[in-house]
Amino acid sequence: MGKITVFCLISGCTPEIPHRIRTYQDYQPPNSVGRLVSQALSELGTEEETVNDVTAIGDFDAHENQDSGGGIPKEIALGTPDFRISALRHCRAGGSWEHGAVDGPFGLNGKADARGPFLVSFGALLMVQTFALPILHLATHGRVTPARLWRLAVHQGHSDLSGDCSGLVDVDYGEISEQREQYPDPIPWMNAEAVISLEELGDVQAIKETIIHRGGFWMWMSPDSFPIELASCRDDPPLTLIEPPMAGTTLSAVESLPCELLCAITEQLPMTSLFSLSSTSRTLRAILLGSEAGRNAIARGWIMKSAPWYIPVATSRDYEPHFEMGQVCDPWAYMRRCLSSGSMRNRVRIWKAAEQIDKLVGQLYV
Repeated sequence: MGKITVFCLISGCTPEIPHRIRTYQDYQPPNSVGRLVSQALSELGTEEETVNDVTAIGDFDAHENQDSGGGIPKEIALGTPDFRISALRHCRAGGSWEHGAVDGPFGLNGKADARGPFLVSFGALLMVQTFALPILHLATHGRVTPARLWRLAVHQGHSDLSGDCSGLVDVDYGEISEQREQYPDPIPWMNAEAVISLEELGDVQAIKETIIHRGGFWMWMSPDSFPIELASCRDDPPLTLIEPPMAGTTLSAVESLPCELLCAITEQLPMTSLFSLSSTSRTLRAILLGSEAGRNAIARGWIMKSAPWYIPVATSRDYEPHFEMGQVCDPWAYMRRCLSSGSMRNRVRIWKAAEQIDKLVGQLYV
């Protein structure tokens, strides 16, 4: 049997990516990868190690009695009572990963759960990346629980190998869809020669950013690295560079709208449309972006109304995630960092997939 590659049913990602990015240079000609590129690859693999934190979901009692060479008939699996469906968090893709199984959680002694490994490629259990569960909860307003996700997968043939082993049918996972193969490429948008040539940039951070954005590595990244504690964007326009409207200027109908109404309108717009609107006249630019308080109000309103995936999240002891926009002191700078973040770019993609899962679950009444 060849290598089995299992993908998270929520994110479409695979937890083996940190290993694949760290060993990327092992598959290149000897001594072809420079010191800086090598360091960048190693750091990316280490920084994204959390994507190898996975959760096994399903009927663990049935798993113990499951024949490793055969599945479980769909009708039998669908008859599983809810109380037998549970989630075991913080498992890992370890020594049995190539056979479609994950190791159990590691204890204080550094050893994996004695009950593992757990077969997740088919049968009684499935695998999702642990970071994807809070996104699923928030994007679906709690409607899609781990148990309902499991039942959806069983409906689509996960238990008896009659379905698509690389993801859920009718869910568009976005840019990552073409990369979900037996041997996924961690840098899918750049060939090896282009990656090696990044040594010329002369800076490890610049190399990493290029691999993330131009190389496509962002689609494998952990989607919960909220850029909260970074310094404010230094390219924000100073207030003195936003020219006030000329004296005696006749206001247009839009410019005459109350500021509160303009803010309410901008909350519904894509951010590119907001920038386009603010560039139509000095008056609108001064109204919308002319003060720090105004910019922050617009950014906060836009995130809360049109981009909830950017709202920082906290998780309580019972794993119930909740939004915490109060962590953000400078919404405008925070929004700009989110728009340029590889992690947040991946978060948007996964959020959209979760919304599609919500629709499928509703249609099947699982």
